[in-house]
Amino acid sequence: LCPRLLERGPLHAASVVLHELMHHGLGVDDQRHQGCDGSKHRCYSENARELVRMSRHDLAVRNIDNYVAFARLVAGAV
Repeated sequence: LCPRLLERGPLHAASVVLHELMHHGLGVDDQRHQGCDGSKHRCYSENARELVRMSRHDLAVRNIDNYVAFARLVAGAV
């Protein structure tokens, strides 16, 4: 973990770590879609939820940041 990541706070750092673990552990990819803003239409962070709003559930269930959002939701509900 680099100091720059840790400076952004524990919630952000945990999200990045979970995001990267999903790449390595489950082979889940960063989904892309024209409806998402960002470089090369990557659906990161809030953009991942845009896939759900666009009814692109086929992509949303394979998007790492949707798993991160779900983990945050569950953690906040406990």
